[in-house]
Amino acid sequence: MTIDKMKSYLFDANLSLKAKGLLSILLTYDNIKDKQQLSEYMADGRIGMDNGIKELEENGYLQIIRTQQIGQACIFNAYSYPKFLN
Repeated sequence: MTIDKMKSYLFDANLSLKAKGLLSILLTYDNIKDKQQLSEYMADGRIGMDNGIKELEENGYLQIIRTQQIGQACIFNAYSYPKFLN
């Protein structure tokens, strides 16, 4: 795989290392459906995770769709380049 430096989140100076790590997890494990599952991969705690999620949303790398489906709290749509800018 070739990394396009202009589109890759790894080279985005607007993202903290925490947000980059969080996005790496979301892109690697596409079966993560809620914050509880996501927290299993982090030692930062809930506040740190929430701050990283907010940062990714604000910079267009993450879209969260809340759902009413049983057993599924939300759907994380994660992108390696900014797609949804608030």
